[in-house]
Amino acid sequence: MRSRVMQESVVGLLFLIGLGVLGLALIWLRGNLFAGQTYEVTITLADAPGLVVGTPVRYRGVRVGSISDVQVGPMGIIAKAKLRDVIIPRDAIPEVRQSGFVGSSFLDFRQVVAVADLPENLSPVSADCDPTIIICNGKKIQGRTGKSLDDLITAANAIADSLDQSQLIENTNSAITKVATAAENVNRLSADARVQLREFSTAARSVTQAANQVTSLVEVNKGTLTTTLNTLSASGQELKLVLGNLSPFLNRLEKSTVLADLEALLKNGSQAAANLNTISGTLSNPAVMFSLAQTLDAARATFINTQKITNDLVKLSGDQELQEDLRRLIRGLSRLFSSSLELEQQLLALTQQSQVSATPPASTHHPNQPALAPNTAHRDAEIVVPPQPVNATAPPPDPEPSPLLSPNPS
Repeated sequence: MRSRVMQESVVGLLFLIGLGVLGLALIWLRGNLFAGQTYEVTITLADAPGLVVGTPVRYRGVRVGSISDVQVGPMGIIAKAKLRDVIIPRDAIPEVRQSGFVGSSFLDFRQVVAVADLPENLSPVSADCDPTIIICNGKKIQGRTGKSLDDLITAANAIADSLDQSQLIENTNSAITKVATAAENVNRLSADARVQLREFSTAARSVTQAANQVTSLVEVNKGTLTTTLNTLSASGQELKLVLGNLSPFLNRLEKSTVLADLEALLKNGSQAAANLNTISGTLSNPAVMFSLAQTLDAARATFINTQKITNDLVKLSGDQELQEDLRRLIRGLSRLFSSSLELEQQLLALTQQSQVSATPPASTHHPNQPALAPNTAHRDAEIVVPPQPVNATAPPPDPEPSPLLSPNPS
């Protein structure tokens, strides 16, 4: 019985030893056969928060190895990284970084510059590895420390201290108080603006009412205005007719010798005056008689021209048709003048009525109280200007005939 137990114990122990040897073999095979060749690089760091043995090593976000040893010294930290047979350019810089909320650390090879085309058949474990192109086995590299959660907390504390020193909270409270005061002022300004808008609306309604009153006044006096304009038109037609009748007279006057006779008369008068001056200055001159004879001849010619002009004027004034045209002209001008006076009086009354209606009532209410409605009693008491009768048919009394135009009784 005891021998049977011993046999089973030995078998179990051998089985456990076999399992241990098999596990070690698998680990060895995993590190050599399945993982391929590995190489080791030494990284010097000034500070490495959270960096321990087994910390993953990444290149371009992919894990390519792990930290195999970490040595802390007075000059910094020396970490050894065991990497797979991965080609890493020489320009890549190892940096200790942290990720996640828990701040798990890892070593990341960051590519700073763009990578040029690398030659083929490069291997970091080969004997002819060029350290100026790639990172070779046993190479010593200077690394750097990235931003960590501790740095973030330190920066936040520094910001909080600076905020306390700069009295930002007090300034913020003061700014909020000023904003509240400005908002209150804006509310007051908006209230004043509403009052002003109500007053402006009242004034606009007053102007509209005045315009309506002017329109109604024009409508009421439309007949009078039409009659006045028709009278003016008729007077203009009569004036045009009179001017047309006077045109032949003016043409005859231009064609007659009256103007020439007047010019000759003026010349003779000038010559006679010159001769008289000569006579008065040369009475003692023997040639006085000769000058007197010339003066008498000039006077005789002047009298003859005067007689011709008088005869022409008598002929013109004796024309009954011309006299009738002149009478019509005078009557038309009289009607035109009276119609113009009536139209001017009516327009003046309309203008005064419009000014009185368009004047808004004085605002005596408080700025915060609503504006009162305009007084309508004054508008109800407006008086419409009655149309003035225009006597367009009764002609004015005939003017006294001019003595120059009256026929010669002889």
